Amino acid sequence: MSCAAIWNPLSGSGGAKSKLLIFSTSPKLNLVLRQWTASGAEASWGERTGSSNIRKDSDLAVAQLQDMIRVFGVIKPNGQVEGDKSYISNLSPIEQSLNIETVSGSLAVSTDGDEQGWLYYLCDSPSGIYECSVGQEKSKPALIDATGAGLLNHQDARTHLAACYVASTGSRYIVYQTDLGRIRVYDIGKKSGMTINMSITAKTCTPLAAASYLNDNDQAVIIIYFIDNATGAIMKAWRGGEGAWETNSVINTSAPSGIAALSVAVSEREKHNVIVYSTSADSKDIKVQVDPWA
Repeated sequence: MSCAAIWNPLSGSGGAKSKLLIFSTSPKLNLVLRQWTASGAEASWGERTGSSNIRKDSDLAVAQLQDMIRVFGVIKPNGQVEGDKSYISNLSPIEQSLNIETVSGSLAVSTDGDEQGWLYYLCDSPSGIYECSVGQEKSKPALIDATGAGLLNHQDARTHLAACYVASTGSRYIVYQTDLGRIRVYDIGKKSGMTINMSITAKTCTPLAAASYLNDNDQAVIIIYFIDNATGAIMKAWRGGEGAWETNSVINTSAPSGIAALSVAVSEREKHNVIVYSTSADSKDIKVQVDPWA
């Protein structure tokens, strides 16, 4: 089970009439679309039967590129179930393989909201996070420097990924877990990373989500969501400008089975984030929670 959320560009991002598009995978591993509004109204599930080879327990990634909502996922070749060999594919609005091989279901995307986007995924040879440009300018996959050191990327335990783009600076960030379980935020342009020491309680191999926005002081805020190992709660860590990282509990899910999927969408108009998640016990039950800005 996985999910990815993005505002419908035709309805705006926030407000009573805004609609949040929530993509997820069904038990049959098809692509599913659900719509959520601020009033709580939801459309029916719509299942894409053509996408039945989505890898089990893989991530979905969604972005607005060139005036289109594009959904990316990890698929298994020829309907295979076993083995690590998988490929990244465009799932919507059209299904098209990108011919990019990956060893896991970990996938993230960031975008400038216009013409350019970047996909992130894991490989073993050499081990690390790889980046591939999509959109108007395309590039071959390339290893992101320094992400291999201490990266949680083993055959039996691999980090999930999250990514965000800061429009005010043009900076791209990738978020991942280290072997020690801590969350690390890597600035791709500066080729430098920051470890969130307070994330020592993060549960390994669980979903991550990331976003950015401008606060009332025109500071670029980066916010990361992760799962607490002891309580199962959804935690957030945020940093405004060059300030220190802060952490806080957002949602106490009370779900012993844990979180199966996690995504976030920013509403700058309403000054809050919308967290979308589901539990392992009931992966079809998508939940939505508003998280006011700090």
